[in-house]
Amino acid sequence: LFVGPDFGFTDRDRDAVARATRYVDPAEIAHEMADATALGVREALAAALDTDRLAGRSIGIQGLGQVGGALARLLVAEGAFVCGHDVVAGRTEIAGVRAVGAGELLEARLDALAPCALGGAIDRDIVSRLSVRALAGAANQLLAAPEVEVARSLAGRGIVHVPDFLANAGALIHWASRVLEGGTAADARSAVLRIGRTAREVLDRARRTGATPLEVALEIALGR
Repeated sequence: LFVGPDFGFTDRDRDAVARATRYVDPAEIAHEMADATALGVREALAAALDTDRLAGRSIGIQGLGQVGGALARLLVAEGAFVCGHDVVAGRTEIAGVRAVGAGELLEARLDALAPCALGGAIDRDIVSRLSVRALAGAANQLLAAPEVEVARSLAGRGIVHVPDFLANAGALIHWASRVLEGGTAADARSAVLRIGRTAREVLDRARRTGATPLEVALEIALGR
């Protein structure tokens, strides 16, 4: 097992682990993880909105830390209209997006919402307040318990949802390509981009069967 970055894991933490074991991500690869996750979320958002380009689309980001900030910069560079909220002062300015309040973000009329902070951010009450077409983010366990029921509430409101373990898989895919397979950064990027194709397959199957994207993704994952 390797130790790698996640929420709250700093360079100092990595250095401390490295003093005790060699099974820790190389620093240069660890620094690529946030961008890889952001790229995967971007692909998931495009799949959810059934488009290849996000220029001109309005997207809200909840949480503008390493991954949310990287996603914001990626979307802004593409020409999307991005707003966001973070509890840490100054992060919206650093990310280069319009700052909005936490409640305003959840009720804003947007094309998509990307929760990139802590998990459990979307419950049934919040689903009833959302005014977005699509939901996909980097937060782990994005939907509050009971997840299956919240997913059905989203489907009932016509909100396209890409499950978190698909949308935020970019870092793991990138790591596997770089560390396990010894690939280049370009190899890893190509692998991460396949998240978009997988998301489209999941969403298409959900539409055909009447199941939620979460149910479809879980069935595929458990089958594998």
